[in-house]
Amino acid sequence: MILYHGTTLSRGEGIIKDHCIKHDISRVYTNTGKLDCDTTNGYVYLTPNIETAYFYGNINSLRSETNDDLKYVYIFKVEIDEDKLLPDYDELKIKKIKSKDVTWKESLAICKTVRVDEDVNVNKAEYLILPNTMNHKETEDNLNLVRELSKSEVQSLDANVVLKEILSKWSWQKL
Repeated sequence: MILYHGTTLSRGEGIIKDHCIKHDISRVYTNTGKLDCDTTNGYVYLTPNIETAYFYGNINSLRSETNDDLKYVYIFKVEIDEDKLLPDYDELKIKKIKSKDVTWKESLAICKTVRVDEDVNVNKAEYLILPNTMNHKETEDNLNLVRELSKSEVQSLDANVVLKEILSKWSWQKL
């Protein structure tokens, strides 16, 4: 199954260097004091939607203390065996679903996210680098595009039109 993972500039460069998305890393959303938004270490979080991957990568870059991270977001396109997919209980908790009987397919339907409990090899992956919504080096037109992409995630809008325009400006790159 093709899934996407969004992350910050520095973490994206680390993924390219290591040829994997590591499941055991320091988290942006850990010990926030708001247990509903904390993420659990030991997982890689994935989505079937580019806009969802961008949304979370953008949020992480906005929360980053590294100035370079405030500029760009990496989105990785990876292929994952379905038998490795697990429900995203962190996101389900935000949706007020506490049952541990949710399947990964239900997790995708409810939250548009799943997770895996191992490193994800990116040797055959592709990646896209998009500006962060607060990037001060990009043109206003480019920023409006990525802001529309992020808005489509928040407001559950169809992202196909904006994605088509984004992919006409920025191209997937092979590892």
